[in-house]
Amino acid sequence: VDHRGAIGAPTNRPTIRTPLWSVSSFDLGARLATGDRRWIDQVLLPHHLVARVVVASWFRRPAEEESWTPQAQLDVSRARFRVTLAALEPAGLQAHPVLLCDTAKFGLTRAEALEEVRKCHAILLEYPTAVAGVAGGNELTHSVEQQDYMNDPTFWAEVDAIIDPRFAFTPGAGHGGEAVSMLGGSYLVHHADRSKTAAENAEIMQAGQDIAKRPVVDDEQIGVAEPGTPGQRVYDAEYLLASVRECLARGLGGVTYHPH
Repeated sequence: VDHRGAIGAPTNRPTIRTPLWSVSSFDLGARLATGDRRWIDQVLLPHHLVARVVVASWFRRPAEEESWTPQAQLDVSRARFRVTLAALEPAGLQAHPVLLCDTAKFGLTRAEALEEVRKCHAILLEYPTAVAGVAGGNELTHSVEQQDYMNDPTFWAEVDAIIDPRFAFTPGAGHGGEAVSMLGGSYLVHHADRSKTAAENAEIMQAGQDIAKRPVVDDEQIGVAEPGTPGQRVYDAEYLLASVRECLARGLGGVTYHPH
């Protein structure tokens, strides 16, 4: 089940509150920066959903920022992240943030990535009740990540030492369709194989959960697009509902609807 071949050490951190029902909200910070609260008011609040957010993503930059230096992009993305948490907290809502994403595209060295974690962590401390859990990375084995450290357990031990122990923490998932990643943390996230049925993926996550003795969240349960692309994107509400039913039946950690 573990593609690394070793389960991370036990942790005294709290785990996430389960089941975690969340929705990827990667452009929420950019929307809020322009005063657009519709995603909060029409999606998150009515359905009591957690917002899964990526602090900075190379592939989701506004077009006008593509000529900026990587550091300038990271700085403005962190500012938007602060705006996001500041908007969620008074509404009684929470985020599930991914701190590091596209590290190879941004050209971050190990030391620079750790410094980015520290800067993001300082924002988390400003709005602790708006944090459902903290994912250190997105898809750790993906080619857009720096493989010399994003799959190194010692790196995630350093990140774990930075993050305040009141927060639930996970290093992140493997690339979509890989085995459940168990590099440490107080809960696990998994990006399932979209060519499999919801039941098949839930069985894989349950096996990982039973071994690691930690909740596993189906973190990119479905990639939505119209029309769908077999094995990559689907346009089928029943698939989402089936994943939710499997999560409840098997006692998994939760499901993230991923409309990206």
